Amino acid sequence: MLLQYIEKTLNRYLALDPESKRRMAPLTGKRVALKLLGTGFVCELLFDAAAQIRLCLPAADDTPPDLTIEGTPLALLRLQCAEGHINFVAAGVTVTGDMELAQDVQQLFRGMEIDWEECLAVGMGDVPARGLFNVLRQIKTTARYMQAHLTRQLSDYMHEEINLVPTRAALQDFYHEVDTLRMRVDRVQARCRQLTGES
Repeated sequence: MLLQYIEKTLNRYLALDPESKRRMAPLTGKRVALKLLGTGFVCELLFDAAAQIRLCLPAADDTPPDLTIEGTPLALLRLQCAEGHINFVAAGVTVTGDMELAQDVQQLFRGMEIDWEECLAVGMGDVPARGLFNVLRQIKTTARYMQAHLTRQLSDYMHEEINLVPTRAALQDFYHEVDTLRMRVDRVQARCRQLTGES
């Protein structure tokens, strides 16, 4: 029952972007196992020829899927929201199997371009939808600004006020001193070997 509800919701979401069918074409016939760590939830995503995703329990015959994705719900969400280069390990997600398929699956969802204003307009009309959308956009902009400001303030406090974390300049000086010391030790070792050989 739960799988049917998730499947229906997932396919409705994908249907909001007409381009999703094109991105799903290379995935036709592929099986992806999804394991949500800490929840006990395990299922397989089957990509059919009708550009639909079917969710089911893992195959009883132990046939390995084309791809297995394991991670906590939070880790998977963080990976989905990440910008730029995708780093599965850094996000705390384990991926085994066809890595090219993993990139295609993630691009299917990351490439979604939904006209949310148009979706709202269908249900409430153009003028209310535009007003609500503008408010939501302003909230998002403000939240991003506050997050960046808080991060900067916290970083300054940790570096300057309580010296909990060294500054970038201090770290670079430290690394430079370590490299210098390493070169000096190498020279002393070489000199010792030379003197030992002479005696």
